[in-house]
Amino acid sequence: MDGVCIGNTKIGDMVWVEKDDGTRLLRPVKRVLIHDDWAEDMIDMGGGELVTHGHHMRHHGGWLPAEALFFNIGHKCRAVWNIEVDTDQEDEQNYVLENGMVPHNAQKE
Repeated sequence: MDGVCIGNTKIGDMVWVEKDDGTRLLRPVKRVLIHDDWAEDMIDMGGGELVTHGHHMRHHGGWLPAEALFFNIGHKCRAVWNIEVDTDQEDEQNYVLENGMVPHNAQKE
């Protein structure tokens, strides 16, 4: 996300997405989602980046919940942000974080 905190991201901002073949390209942000009643502990991915336990991350060509990839419990946050990328391509339903991880931006089953 080019060093921009998700909490500072606005509709229309351009973010990197990663296609299934590893190609990265820019797509606009369609929505910024704020969950201001979050009560669960977050997972610390390192570098000050936190993620919810169930947020799916790209890993070896598939998607795993963050709790399967990171094991350091962070702290509780009152609010949690997420973004929705404006695309109709399933393999672009994600965004690239500063740490290089790629979280999915639609609810995974």
